[in-house]
Amino acid sequence: MSINMNRLSPLILLVIVLLSCEELEVINPADPNYELKAPVLISTSSQADSAIVISWRNTDEYTREFQVNRNSDSSSYVTIALVQKDVLSYVDTSFITDVPYSYTVLSKVSENLSDNSNVLEIEVIFPVPSDLSLATIRDSEIQ
Repeated sequence: MSINMNRLSPLILLVIVLLSCEELEVINPADPNYELKAPVLISTSSQADSAIVISWRNTDEYTREFQVNRNSDSSSYVTIALVQKDVLSYVDTSFITDVPYSYTVLSKVSENLSDNSNVLEIEVIFPVPSDLSLATIRDSEIQ
């Protein structure tokens, strides 16, 4: 029995290539089985009585968007914004003063969401006017 070396060489080469290849891990962050890392909330602060600024740090390189959630009192969280991956803060102007709010942020890729970030709370107190005065105009009128 003779072996044709011309036919055997490609076969040996193929076996060597297949055996020497390492298995590469494929990462698909849009896959619901991939666990996105939650962002870390850094701060919440108020700008007078008209805005709340929420800032966070991204912890997952595959994040495509951030979902900003808010709740008031004991209500469930409501999504108030979706922002792009390069935006690391959000300004909330749709709140009511003298109501405590909690904020959380999630990383998002397609429909895949991370767990909630840490929670930060803030309550913007309506400022008490400091320069009010009363003047009697008549016995029945005050200005």
